[in-house]
Amino acid sequence: PHSILGNTKWCKLCQVWKPDRAHHCRVCDTCVLRMDQVNGCVGIANYRYYIQFLCYVSAVGTWVFATSVAAFVQYKAL
Repeated sequence: PHSILGNTKWCKLCQVWKPDRAHHCRVCDTCVLRMDQVNGCVGIANYRYYIQFLCYVSAVGTWVFATSVAAFVQYKAL
C-alpha cells in the first residue's frame, strides 16, 4: 500500500492497512478516517452532521442568552 506521508500503518485490531490520518475507534471497533474524539466516533462520514449539531446548539444558546438578558432588563426597569 502507498501512503502520502511515506509510511503505511497496519491496524492490529482490524487486520487491514490504515489510510493516513485514520485511527482505531474502541467504541465502533473499526478504523475511522479523520476521527474526532467525542462521545462516539465522529469521522469523515458524519463530520457534516457533527458541525451542524454544534451550530444548532450555539444558535439555541445564543437565543436563550439574548432572551434572558432582554427579560432581565425589562423586569429590572420596573
